[in-house]
Amino acid sequence: MCDPLHEFKDFMLEKCAKTCGTCGLVPTQAPTLRESERKCIALSTSTAAKETAVNVIMVPSGFNGDMVKWKTEAQRSFNDFKNHRPLNADEIEGLNVFYVEAESDHDDGKQCNFGSAGVDRLLACKDWVFEGLADQHCGAGLSKTVLIIHNDDKYGGSGSKNVCTSSINIKSPRIAIHELGHSLFGLADEYSSETAPTSAPAAPNCQVAGCPDFADLKNAPGGWWQEKSFSNIQCVPGCKDGSAASFVGRKSMMGFMTLPFGAANERITCCKYLFHGFTPPYCADFDKNGLNLREYCTDKVWKGKTPVALELVEVGSQEHLKARAEDPMGVTSVYVASPVEWLAEAGPDGEWVCEETDKTMKPGLYPTEAVHGEQGDGQEQGATWLTNAEADDGDDRTVIVLDQNNQLLRTLKFHAEEALEVPPTDSGDNSAVKLPRQNFQLILNSGETCTIAVTSDQIDGSWSEDEDGFNIEGSGAWSEDEDPELS
Repeated sequence: MCDPLHEFKDFMLEKCAKTCGTCGLVPTQAPTLRESERKCIALSTSTAAKETAVNVIMVPSGFNGDMVKWKTEAQRSFNDFKNHRPLNADEIEGLNVFYVEAESDHDDGKQCNFGSAGVDRLLACKDWVFEGLADQHCGAGLSKTVLIIHNDDKYGGSGSKNVCTSSINIKSPRIAIHELGHSLFGLADEYSSETAPTSAPAAPNCQVAGCPDFADLKNAPGGWWQEKSFSNIQCVPGCKDGSAASFVGRKSMMGFMTLPFGAANERITCCKYLFHGFTPPYCADFDKNGLNLREYCTDKVWKGKTPVALELVEVGSQEHLKARAEDPMGVTSVYVASPVEWLAEAGPDGEWVCEETDKTMKPGLYPTEAVHGEQGDGQEQGATWLTNAEADDGDDRTVIVLDQNNQLLRTLKFHAEEALEVPPTDSGDNSAVKLPRQNFQLILNSGETCTIAVTSDQIDGSWSEDEDGFNIEGSGAWSEDEDPELS
């Protein structure tokens, strides 16, 4: 079981290091690379500083060393992106698209698999393997979405929070484009069938009857959408959020993957770039003929947050990154000044451990849930803007964060199951599923440590774990009485 390709390899190397002859090693991450060794290759011709831009990073799965084929497939997906104005990075200064011209040391071709939860087209991957590859070559602490492209001709993919997957099937890049609509722009699904997952409440593309937020678009003279029957504002049933907000401007990519984003959704995507200080050329259409883009974004999309003023901050500075972290659209981030990555992982016996990785981190933006946990992220109510399925079944994992003196600092909750969006069939059938979680990333501050609570009862701010020989009080120290693995 110590073989590098064995399914329990990581657990054996951690728990049975003497048996495997690897005492003193923590084999969870690849080594940090020097700048000259990194293979983060830009596909977009208009490339801004990563610290300033919105970044999409493509990583390979299952290419078995064939980097020529991988480059071809990455370029093909990028070419499909360019058919949609909000993702045409060649014409958007604030959007970078990269591919990593290297494979993960963990990639044996089996890190992504079809058929999870009995759904043939659902392609589920071990996200941490590929997120680590993206960080290793393109850098940590960035505003980014990772796209895993799996070397299989079969149609399929999936969407989670800030990772999406697709195969090399000719139709699969549409899955990635749809999922980027979620993770970058905060657009909700526009499905309305009985099997459709629930859309996120308050998503800007979901409207009450009459679509009042799009009335100015509908009435604006001279807009290109007025002349194109597939883009004009119609206000039709689309979102399924369990409330009155179940209409959309018109059918679009967020409901039917063969369609464009459409005028209403394109304007929403402009708010993303404008928040970070960029105005792509396509957005000029929404700032004339009586339309005011900044006013629309302020009133309807930014939720009271103040956009980045690039002229007032030094690019890449702490002030700049903190301002970027205010972005309310899509996957949200938190600025962390002294980050350290930990990985919570389940062993073959079901026991969870919390282990510090050896990845070099730097001050920057990290996913909100990795820093603050997932309590209250919306899945308890049955939906989020992206995952669209209830993943909290009362069996959350509780992470206990301690300071250098083993004093309790805080507790974080993480869902025991992960919700994945299933890509639609040609007939539009779609759904979302829950899969048992095997690991999740945590970003702690330097000097902090963590452990996983086996059971938890919160009484007056105290966390008690008496059965396993340890106890935490809200103002006391963490005491290790019987189980040395819990230190």
